[in-house]
Amino acid sequence: MQDLKLTLVSRYYDELCNGRNLKVADEIIAAGHRYHDPSHRGTADGPDGIKQVTATYHQAYPDARWTVEEIVATGDTVVVRWTGRGTHEGQLGAMAPTGRRVEVPGICMFRITEGKIAESWNYWDTYGMMAQLGAVPPLGGSTAKAAG
Repeated sequence: MQDLKLTLVSRYYDELCNGRNLKVADEIIAAGHRYHDPSHRGTADGPDGIKQVTATYHQAYPDARWTVEEIVATGDTVVVRWTGRGTHEGQLGAMAPTGRRVEVPGICMFRITEGKIAESWNYWDTYGMMAQLGAVPPLGGSTAKAAG
């Protein structure tokens, strides 16, 4: 059963995020899925919310790649430590493209129910990404760095 959960979450990163196949969300995300991310408050429930959030980064970072650094499963929960990398070549909210490369770490916890992702909590270095883009000053002692 754990293998099925790991495969489901791997599809999230391999096919949805890196493969840019937003339709995969309809297969792996539950209709009532809740997305928790401090930088994306108010995201719609279900597959459409995940498609919208993911498309935001596909548009802003056409070469974006999410690398799964570590994945752990227990019970109905899968936790992923990931690193996102990409070049800011598209609009990101109100921010025009900067052409800068970023490298951003994050952790996401997924709750799996009935063979689908029912809920996810995504916490990542949003401030570090914005500092790498030049939108905010780096914090003293920050580990944020430009990727290229």
